[in-house]
Amino acid sequence: MRFIQLILLFIVLNGNLLSQCQLKNNTFIGGEKLKYSVYYNLQFIWLEIADVEFTTSYINYQGITCLKLSSTWKTRPKYNWIMHVDDKFETILEKDNIIPYEHYQKIIEGKNKSEIKYLFDQQKSRIYLC
Repeated sequence: MRFIQLILLFIVLNGNLLSQCQLKNNTFIGGEKLKYSVYYNLQFIWLEIADVEFTTSYINYQGITCLKLSSTWKTRPKYNWIMHVDDKFETILEKDNIIPYEHYQKIIEGKNKSEIKYLFDQQKSRIYLC
């Protein structure tokens, strides 16, 4: 019984120590851009209905060099009568360890609209909705 308790204690302590590691961003840098076309398959007909774009850029956020990740999703104008989509997502992260500072999303899908901004307070471990 003691042996099992010691193993569990070791796992918990080891997990806590590993969770304190800082992430190092080696995934993306500022200036990258990806563009995709979205297709819909209607049996044997393929329709190119929307465009999606992802971009990264360096910005100065409160005196800190950060990465801004942006994404836009838009239906092609000739298909807006079926379902109009015009979404925008932006996130500001610390460039080296990808800690988030801010996230913004503006979503327009048909008649549904929403706009939300999240602010991350890392010192207080809180997220604020604006």
